[in-house]
Amino acid sequence: MTAALTAPSASADLGYTNSPVDLTMADGTILKGILTKPTTPGPHPGIVMPASWGLPNFEYLAQAHELARDGYVVVSYNERGFWGSEGCVNGGTAEDISDVSDVVDWMIDNAQADPGMIGAAGMSNGGGLSLLGAAHDPRIKAVVAMSSWQDEAASLFPNGTKAKQSVGVLMALAQAVGDPCPELVEGANSPTLTPALQAAYAAASPQTYVDRYNANGTAILLSKNLQDSVFPPNQDVTFYNSLTTPKKLLMQPGDHLTGEFPGLTGLPNVPWDKARDWFDRYLRGIDNGADQEAPVQVKENASISYAGYSTTAAMSRTTKTYGMSKDFFGGRLGEIKQGWSWQIQSGAADTCAGAGTVLISGTLTQFLNWPPGCAVGLTNPQHSAFWQSGIFTETTHIRGAPTVRLNFGQNGGKGSLFLYLYDVGPTGTLGQLITYMPYSYNFAPNSWRNVTIPLRTAAYDIPPGHRVGLVIDTKDPMFYDTNVSGSSVTFTSPLSSPSTVTLPIE
Repeated sequence: MTAALTAPSASADLGYTNSPVDLTMADGTILKGILTKPTTPGPHPGIVMPASWGLPNFEYLAQAHELARDGYVVVSYNERGFWGSEGCVNGGTAEDISDVSDVVDWMIDNAQADPGMIGAAGMSNGGGLSLLGAAHDPRIKAVVAMSSWQDEAASLFPNGTKAKQSVGVLMALAQAVGDPCPELVEGANSPTLTPALQAAYAAASPQTYVDRYNANGTAILLSKNLQDSVFPPNQDVTFYNSLTTPKKLLMQPGDHLTGEFPGLTGLPNVPWDKARDWFDRYLRGIDNGADQEAPVQVKENASISYAGYSTTAAMSRTTKTYGMSKDFFGGRLGEIKQGWSWQIQSGAADTCAGAGTVLISGTLTQFLNWPPGCAVGLTNPQHSAFWQSGIFTETTHIRGAPTVRLNFGQNGGKGSLFLYLYDVGPTGTLGQLITYMPYSYNFAPNSWRNVTIPLRTAAYDIPPGHRVGLVIDTKDPMFYDTNVSGSSVTFTSPLSSPSTVTLPIE
């Protein structure tokens, strides 16, 4: 592997230098990179930093400078097809994974990186590639992955429902500042999760390689924003729970990248501060306490600090299950009752219930505590079903993934349901979104199913005087749906398989 370097930038007096580099991969493809290194003699611990999807390699300069001042050599680079790098954009393919190892080779050969002290870090696509690189290269001892995916199928087709807005944004970025590969375009245009697409997603998913991380002892820190509209948080919880290595999970309010973005500007930022501590502990062996604090750190929307837990299960000390029922006045969450049903039309019209807008709604939640709202008590009962609990007399701290057990039948053969959990105000009408989940089905018409659907992991406090509400409808602008025109869905709750809502409560 070869590289062309230009003269270092005039930052030597700050303890580091920056140099643009052309990185030649094993197959001859040239990627554009930036070398940031200390002015002190090596060898140095080394960090590979693949750029985020659609962002240029200099996005990490503020953090690269911090790392270099601490004695690390850092190479950030644009992946294939982005920002002047040769090749085409494909995301997580064998070539992209091999590139991570090639950059490690270059750091060792050309930048005095210590081969026994190699780490990888990144945001979004960069975080995913850092994890994938570590799965295929045991020289990478520690990884920090922020706003990344662990399961591509769960991200882009959650419960078989294609994520319209997030796929659209990813492809728009690839086309605006990159050169998408034909297979990337083909996959993005596929309306369904085909077997071929499923196989490609599995090969590009860190969850597939859990056994390798565990065998290698890779130290992994994950940072995930709870309202991430591109790579939802449940997959991080599953991945984290599968690891037996040194591990840490940070979860905080925000949308894709927004929880970590302040750190890119040099502002104080908990995820990036903990990332540097992580590398100091697991690459340099500094006893800084990074392995002593509670490994699961969660920040609720309105909180100014993180709460620590020993495990993800410890986030909730109990659960509360509500039976779903319906009477003359509407849907109720309370005792389990039978003898009721609620039929809605499939795909006939949308309601005010919704997941919001990709990248925007989660950002508003993070900075203004302004989640998507809906007059849930006024939704059209022909197009949505709505259930609400009694009034809470004390603050209810939801921590984890609420679950909905749903007994339903349909006459169209296939379709999509969208489930929304709301914090409903004292009037019983206006609600703020707590969490949601799509669910697509495909089974024989005029038959019934009982399914358990985990909603997205949440950290939300419902104040006293409020209620919890569940809305189910059949359309959401965030997603495509598979509804059959003229069909309907009917919800019910037999005693043998009742419909319920379960809240994880701290």
